[in-house]
Amino acid sequence: MKFCYFVPVLLLSTGLLPLLAQQPELPQTPAGKHADAYLLALNTGRDEASLEFFSNHIAKGELQKMSIEQRVQRHKQLYERTGALNLRQVLESRESFLAILVVTKTGERLRFEFECETKEPFGLLGIGVGQAEDEITGIDRKKDNTELVAAVK
Repeated sequence: MKFCYFVPVLLLSTGLLPLLAQQPELPQTPAGKHADAYLLALNTGRDEASLEFFSNHIAKGELQKMSIEQRVQRHKQLYERTGALNLRQVLESRESFLAILVVTKTGERLRFEFECETKEPFGLLGIGVGQAEDEITGIDRKKDNTELVAAVK
């Protein structure tokens, strides 16, 4: 029972609790707006939300490469694997490109990249997903518990 109180006390004493509560805002660029809508649709876990997202955001020329139905199916598979995604960091931002770090329900860190057209209507050209690298996320892995404890003191 005492362990349950230890974690919040540890987070408060190390100053990490406020960092956990902060969620970065996505930029109000075309790529940032696509990313925001994508995360909202994915996090519902509903095919209807995915269908609406892809119908309203994908560049018209991209629909010839993969149908909306195929995109919805991939979206569903991603959600089944990851659950809801939590935005942790904006890694790179330009008007037509955005790279973000998200964390899955199991703690897996993923890098999402959104690329859109450079001119109106700024349709979404592609979404890339991959494992986040430690150096990208600024994580300094500790080799054992002794190093970890020393780092938070």
